Order: sequence, then C-alpha cells, then structure tokens
Amino acid sequence: MGDDRFQFLLAQANAFFDSAERDMVAEKAAAIVEIKALMAEHQLSLDDLQD
Repeated sequence: MGDDRFQFLLAQANAFFDSAERDMVAEKAAAIVEIKALMAEHQLSLDDLQD
C-alpha cells in the first residue's frame, strides 16, 4: 500500500471516529435533557435518587 493511500485511509478513520465521538456527546446531552424533564414532571430531586 502506498503512503498516499495509507494517509487517505488514516484520514477517513479519523473522520469516522470524530463523528462518532460527536454523536456520543449529542446523545449524552439529549439524555440529560430527557432526565431533567422527567424529574420535573414527577417532581423528583437529586435527593430522591439517593439510596
């Protein structure tokens, strides 16, 4: 495999992992919004979540 081809594939892999990481950040943010909404709906506090 030539160096140019290797660099191209490496760039593609990096782009893939960058987009996957951004998706995880977005999913985490969406989950937090959903949790906060559910807590408000059910009038729960952080103390309610403690065992």
